[in-house]
Amino acid sequence: MDIRPASPDDAALIFAWRNDPHTRAMFRDSAPVAWGDHLRWLADTLQRPDRRLFMAADAAGPVGVVRFDREGDIWAVSVNLAPDRRGHGLSVAVLQAAMQQLPGQSFRAEIRPENTASRQLFSRAGYAEAGLHDGLIRMEIRTG
Repeated sequence: MDIRPASPDDAALIFAWRNDPHTRAMFRDSAPVAWGDHLRWLADTLQRPDRRLFMAADAAGPVGVVRFDREGDIWAVSVNLAPDRRGHGLSVAVLQAAMQQLPGQSFRAEIRPENTASRQLFSRAGYAEAGLHDGLIRMEIRTG
């Protein structure tokens, strides 16, 4: 799995993946995102010191995007696979490759209870359930 920092050139792909109906259903805010709002968000994201955004690809092409947000001593993580690449066993490789970009760090995911695929992904990647937070299942992997 190849991982690289996202760039402005990735705007259209990330926008399409973010507005995918299944993706929207699993996000806290399930409303579609407008193109202009997305471009502003991406420009801000790429400049923020407390956020990292990575693109994943393999020999067949783009696989997904992983975002990390610094929250104190832990990085909150969000994974979104390209709709046409879901169900092919790629999510763990994407997540683990992205986590390697922040060595020695601890990570947290918050998952909607009905999102069994994400729960399985984070469990297979070594995360443990750490209770509920605002109705979401919190999963963590801590180092050190």
